[in-house]
Amino acid sequence: MRRNKWLAGIGIAFFTVMILATGGFIYWANNPLPAQPAAINSLQSDAIVQIKTDPWYQFSPTEGSPQIGLILYPGGRVEALAYAPTARAIAEHGFLVVLPEMRLNLAVFSPDITEEIIASYPDIDTWAIGGHSLGGAMAARY
Repeated sequence: MRRNKWLAGIGIAFFTVMILATGGFIYWANNPLPAQPAAINSLQSDAIVQIKTDPWYQFSPTEGSPQIGLILYPGGRVEALAYAPTARAIAEHGFLVVLPEMRLNLAVFSPDITEEIIASYPDIDTWAIGGHSLGGAMAARY
């Protein structure tokens, strides 16, 4: 009888720790490093670059139709918006740039986002995929 109570206590402790760890991970993952003010300021369309924010950040040149697109995966726990200045600079040279937001701010939880993005832009002939840190590792797996 004592053994059963002891095992039950161990089981309850184990599940309590697992629930707390899972909740802690979700809280941690959902609080990414915020974008700097310069990145937020880069999110304004102008005569050179048009910006859309839904369903992902899209930077495209206002003149001509880009034939090459870049999907840029953000680093782990970094807001996709943080890469807006880089995306804008690339788009200024005539390329479409897409910055997807990842589930739980980790690219490992959005493995199919590339296919979804490519399917959304049938006019783009050539795609490049890259990323920073964990985003770069996941982009390389594509």
